[in-house]
Amino acid sequence: MTSNNQEQEFDMPTGKNKILWGEAWRAYKRLIKDIDNTAEVFVIIRSLTGESFNRSYRKFVKTAHGQKILRDKRRIIDFLSDRTPFKTLPAGTLGHTYDAFMTHEGLSAEGLAQASEDGTLDKDRAMAFKGTDLETYGDWVRDTHDLYHVTTGYGRDEVGELCLLSFTFAQSGNWGIGFIVLMGALQMKRVAPSAPAFGLIWEGFRNGRRAKWLPAQDWEAKLDQPLDDVRRDFGIHWPQKYHAVIKAIRAGADTVNLRAGSQSSVEKDKVMDEAFVPIAPDLAVI
Repeated sequence: MTSNNQEQEFDMPTGKNKILWGEAWRAYKRLIKDIDNTAEVFVIIRSLTGESFNRSYRKFVKTAHGQKILRDKRRIIDFLSDRTPFKTLPAGTLGHTYDAFMTHEGLSAEGLAQASEDGTLDKDRAMAFKGTDLETYGDWVRDTHDLYHVTTGYGRDEVGELCLLSFTFAQSGNWGIGFIVLMGALQMKRVAPSAPAFGLIWEGFRNGRRAKWLPAQDWEAKLDQPLDDVRRDFGIHWPQKYHAVIKAIRAGADTVNLRAGSQSSVEKDKVMDEAFVPIAPDLAVI
């Protein structure tokens, strides 16, 4: 299908999106006061998205799987919301591991979607997207975030989230995500000077650049496949530096403080040993 035909079949973005530095900075200041306020993360990302979303959407439209998703108005959240079938899949498959991850962390696919809606900055723009192909694409990317955790090997601890954002920044070119990564790395160095913050985010960024473009992958078709095979097919490299840090935290000092604005150290066991870390591959992809 030619570019002209694609533009005729699918909704295309119009105009240019401005970068709202002031909104992003105010949201960041609110975030460091309440690190668990996920909605502020979405405010920052949307404030600094600029044209990156439009560029990614146009790339998505050019892929065969992207076109199928848009034509069918497919919402992966509908598929992920009922995880009962995933529990019957063999251990080590993507779907079984995803269910274990979500169960352990007390997460739901709907919860992330709600946090995104709570962090919507421009209500008028959101309403203009309602029912369009651009909304379908945006929801698809948002709702696969926790699948990224499982496939990339990054846990939901603070370090893992930061590294996964760096991976995502490499894939999306979204400066809102890049801003959060940079601020997170600087904060990590402030509260834990010996932490290899920039080495960790570089590994995440490099792995994101090496991997296939994940938004265009057929996640549903991969859920019953061994996780090792999915990682190889997607070109995902195992984050060895991140897991070395996790191992060091488990074996090292009794406490570690990586949380912005903490008044006291976070117990090591609470940070890592009770956090779900996606299973390692039998053979790391290096």
